[in-house]
Amino acid sequence: MDFLLLRLNRARVVIECDGVQHYANDNGSASPRRYAEMVAEDRELRLRGYEVHRFGGRNYRNRTMPGSCSAGSSTP
Repeated sequence: MDFLLLRLNRARVVIECDGVQHYANDNGSASPRRYAEMVAEDRELRLRGYEVHRFGGRNYRNRTMPGSCSAGSSTP
């Protein structure tokens, strides 16, 4: 679990930011076993009343926050 949000309305939200190690073998190939374990963990959290949001870390690699800029990048 990367982040846990405890809302005033008693909602419990889990945010996962996953790298390739969560669903692939050490050589980078897809691992059905690791993926199944990840899905089972999500299911267990949901059964315990948590809302789960999972994001792939690769989606955010080398990106800047909206409104910020980094050296060598241009903003649209």
